Amino acid sequence: EPLFELMEAESQLLMLLVFTVLGGSMLGPAFAEARWQDFAYAAASLTVIRMVPVSLSLIGSGLKTRTVLFLGWFGPRGLASVLFALLLLERSGITHQQQVYSAAMLTVLGSVVLHGATAAPFAHRYARSVAERPGAPEHEEVEVHPLRHRRSAES
Repeated sequence: EPLFELMEAESQLLMLLVFTVLGGSMLGPAFAEARWQDFAYAAASLTVIRMVPVSLSLIGSGLKTRTVLFLGWFGPRGLASVLFALLLLERSGITHQQQVYSAAMLTVLGSVVLHGATAAPFAHRYARSVAERPGAPEHEEVEVHPLRHRRSAES
C-alpha cells in the first residue's frame, strides 16, 4: 500500500512537471503575437462563454444562484481546450491561426491562474453557505447519473 501511494504521488508530480514545462513553452509564442482582442476573448471565455451554458443546463434543477455561479466558475475546463485548439489549427487550414492559438493559450493560462487562486477561498465560502441551508437541493445525494445507461436485471 505505501509503495502504491508513493508511485501514485510520483506519477502525479511528474505529470505536473511535464504540463508545466510544456505549457510554459507554449506561452511565449502566444504572448508574442497576442492582441488586446485575444485578452478580451480569454476574459469572456472564462466568464460569460463558460457560465451561460452551465447556467442554462441547470435551469429547473432548484439549485440556488450561488451554486450555479460556483459551478459555472469552476465548471468545464482543462486540457481539452489546448487539444481542441491544436487540432483545429492543424487540420482546418483556417486563417488567423496565430490569433486562435493566442486566444486559446491565454484562456488556459487565465484559467490556471484565476481558478487556482480562487479555488480554496471560493470552495470554503461556498461550503459555509451551503451548510447554512440544510435540506437544500445541494444536499441531495446523487444516486444515479441521469444519462447513464442502466442495465436491466436480466443482463
